Amino acid sequence: MTRLKKGADYEVLDRRALPSRAGAVRRDEVIFFHSLAASGSSPVFRRIEYFDAEQERTLVFLTNHLKFAATTLAATAAIVTCRCDGLIGTAE
Repeated sequence: MTRLKKGADYEVLDRRALPSRAGAVRRDEVIFFHSLAASGSSPVFRRIEYFDAEQERTLVFLTNHLKFAATTLAATAAIVTCRCDGLIGTAE
């Protein structure tokens, strides 16, 4: 799982319905990167948009896990992001 870079060129193939208890998950999409397809790499990913209310920011994650629930993926990514953000700038 990684975060999506701003300005990434992709096409939305599918917008998945969110469960009634989606919480902070705002979007769950299957996307296609044309540049990866042209280079022979696997071009299909999940794009999950998550709102971090504590930091008041929207995070967008990419994963190749197409079967896991969006809420599971977003929660995992948010925990990792928070831990990494907490470590950045604290080194002396």
